[in-house]
Amino acid sequence: MRADTDELIAAYWAYERTHDESVFWAWEVVATERWHDPEAKWPLILRLLDAAADDWEVGLVAAGPLEDLLIMYGKDFIDRMESEARTNAKLREALAGVWLRGSLRPDPDVVADRVDRILARPAG
Repeated sequence: MRADTDELIAAYWAYERTHDESVFWAWEVVATERWHDPEAKWPLILRLLDAAADDWEVGLVAAGPLEDLLIMYGKDFIDRMESEARTNAKLREALAGVWLRGSLRPDPDVVADRVDRILARPAG
């Protein structure tokens, strides 16, 4: 099933909040699709964070799609994340929840070091 982004985000959060199997498709799309096109994944992650209702939900994005993007394409996105994190509190919170060290991709510590620097700077 193809959905527009608003429908996908609403269904994703509906699944995470209720575990209603009728909207599990949205979780699958977020978890598996668009990795061939990380440029499409990044704005989706930002929209998911924007729609997150609380810290728990921000943590779900952190431990899922954001962490995956950083592990697979971190070097390509870290500059944009750094810029966005200056004014996006939910992204900063999510970056604090990713686990990067020791991942299987090349040079995860380079990206992890950058995330650490982003978090060490004051917001704003």
